[in-house]
Amino acid sequence: MSIIESILWGALQGLTEFIPVSSSGHLVVIPHILGVAAPNLVFNIAVHAGTLLAVIIYFRKDIPKLFTAKKRLGLLVLLATIPVFICGFLFADKIKGFFGYSRYLGWFFVINGCMLLFLHLKLRNRLNMASANSNSTPNIWQALIIGVVQSLALFPGISRSGITITTGVFTGLDREDAYKFSFLLFIPAALLAFLFSIKEAAIEGGFNITLLIGALFSALFGLLALKALFFLLKRARLYLFGFYCIAVGLLAIYVF
Repeated sequence: MSIIESILWGALQGLTEFIPVSSSGHLVVIPHILGVAAPNLVFNIAVHAGTLLAVIIYFRKDIPKLFTAKKRLGLLVLLATIPVFICGFLFADKIKGFFGYSRYLGWFFVINGCMLLFLHLKLRNRLNMASANSNSTPNIWQALIIGVVQSLALFPGISRSGITITTGVFTGLDREDAYKFSFLLFIPAALLAFLFSIKEAAIEGGFNITLLIGALFSALFGLLALKALFFLLKRARLYLFGFYCIAVGLLAIYVF
């Protein structure tokens, strides 16, 4: 992989990991459309490390509190991580098979887009209503539900951030706290993904400068994506991503 390619793939990962359009889905669709080779597993691990770094930097003031003043929230994050760990462990091989079926991928994109449109309608309604019924922090059942639906994001085309924020809002969380819980939940989920991937990655080759560059650009664009998503979420503008995902999904269904 050239340096330019590593920059482009790193930027793509950083943007699509946090903006709710599914990074894994784009890593399947784009190589097919452009006729290029998809990044290998080692590079994918490197750029995911970049996005993990972006989350740690963005929430640097909140993360230490999970071990001190907000231990309950920290325990809820761990509780919500259990379902994706179980699903990843039990069904990893079956889920991996969906990455080769572009028609299924298209439908997943369409589902993701419709989910974002429903979220937009929910948020727009809340703009015109009192927000007294919205909770500031999740309870045990909300955390478990969010954790369970996060497992669906193991399928390409389903956005992890999109489905967890949507579920948080629909179960009664305030939009900003649903956003924060979603990305705090990303941290253990990303670490678990590393554990699942590291053994397989060891046989594909070592690290080099292109991996470092890809990771750095992934982190940089990840930070930009986190800020952009928060801005659009507060203003209930996620319908833009909903229409985009539906369009990409229909294209994938037609082409493949």
